[in-house]
Amino acid sequence: MREFTQQFATIADQFKEDARATARIRMIVYCHIMESDFPQSVIRNLLLLHSGQPEDWTFHGLNKKGQKIVCQQPSQRITEIMRLATPLGLSIGNTLNALWHDTLRHRFSHAFYALTDSFVFSTKNFSPTRRETPMKFAGDPIVTFAELEALYMAALSFVHGFKAEFEMTCEVFRRPIVNP
Repeated sequence: MREFTQQFATIADQFKEDARATARIRMIVYCHIMESDFPQSVIRNLLLLHSGQPEDWTFHGLNKKGQKIVCQQPSQRITEIMRLATPLGLSIGNTLNALWHDTLRHRFSHAFYALTDSFVFSTKNFSPTRRETPMKFAGDPIVTFAELEALYMAALSFVHGFKAEFEMTCEVFRRPIVNP
């Protein structure tokens, strides 16, 4: 993941004078990090183990009716992490929830957005190719470029911190076992 983010940082440096190009690159990186299921699966399994439950690498959760589901969407996975972390007094679920901007991810991933000089706005409801009844554009941004930068930087911090902790933990298991 660090290689991915560094490669995009190199590309972003080439466009640092172009706010729109920078915003597009930040959206790519932000969405890629936040949709990555590996960090969320590891966190969930650690929470399960901490709760005395067995690990489960199929990301199961509970829907609003309390029924067991497979969490395929980031919002479902984050909700499940919150559900497991809160009774343990851990803030990781709330932290991920604060990082998550579902509307930005959805509009970017489905190309329902446009850029001005300072914000990203949704084009979903007034696209001429959509079958839904078009709505008038209200001019409300999904995020400003400053908000996007904050989400991008927070997502980078999350994934780099996760990777460092994961590698450090794995290193413990690579060391030879010494019998006393």
